[in-house]
Amino acid sequence: MFNEVLFENEFIMSDQSVRALIATSVPALAHLDVRSFAAGSDNRLYRLGENHLVRIPRRADAALQIEKECRWLERLGSKLPLTIPSIAHRGEPCCCIPHSWAVYDWIQGTPVAMTTDLDEEVSADRLAACLLELQAQDTDGGPTPGEHNFRRGGPLGERDTATRSAISQLPPHYDQPRAHRIWDAALQASSGLIRTGWIHGDLQPGNLLTEDRQIVALIDMGGLGVGDLACDLLPAWSVFGPAGSERFLKAMGPTTAELQRGMGWALTIASGALAFYGQRSGAMQAMAERILDSLLPRHMAS
Repeated sequence: MFNEVLFENEFIMSDQSVRALIATSVPALAHLDVRSFAAGSDNRLYRLGENHLVRIPRRADAALQIEKECRWLERLGSKLPLTIPSIAHRGEPCCCIPHSWAVYDWIQGTPVAMTTDLDEEVSADRLAACLLELQAQDTDGGPTPGEHNFRRGGPLGERDTATRSAISQLPPHYDQPRAHRIWDAALQASSGLIRTGWIHGDLQPGNLLTEDRQIVALIDMGGLGVGDLACDLLPAWSVFGPAGSERFLKAMGPTTAELQRGMGWALTIASGALAFYGQRSGAMQAMAERILDSLLPRHMAS
């Protein structure tokens, strides 16, 4: 998480402005305290009392995520074995805010990124079971990759130029030739039939919550869409160590081509995050380095 402005034309609201917005739009919740909680790439978050969270999009394109979640989360959440966010109130654009926004029910838990004793075997099984159930849901009318989900699950070839540029900017202790081989293999594995279905699209350590050492919830569904299932193999490199990764991949059962594309998705996400955020976001930097350390052996710079 981070708080500085990263984008042009960013929309910012103070706690007082959010308090006024709630009083006008959701008067039944107007008595609750509002306080800034965190800022991510796309939304600024505010706690509303103890049981709610307000998400205010930082930019117009980020509002597309909230509009999508308001349409699909209730339908999908009732089918999944792990908790996902639920909408308590859908906020429409008004004089206070030019974009869609929403109040969510608060989900209790600790991010995987802050969990030091994760039970990887149980968590790998639980997460895989949830993702397989998500993949099994009817995709009729579901949103294909686009601006609303940072094009997660779309054709990897669309990311070729940006990914190669990001690889060239990796710190010297990372094996760039190996990175290019992984990427080339992922592109080659994209030439055949690609299985598509519902994906979370952004399964990084900050978007998975734990209780009692086990993953219990998936949050931040901005990457939700109907796309390449290989995109959701990301936890094999972003979340789990070697044993947990092996167990997760065995449960997910990817084909060889899907595994290659999964590694490609992990590489493009991590290298792109490191190039874009640098050291401006400790959480994003740590996520990117964890993935790259899993994919690329480190060596000493000459």
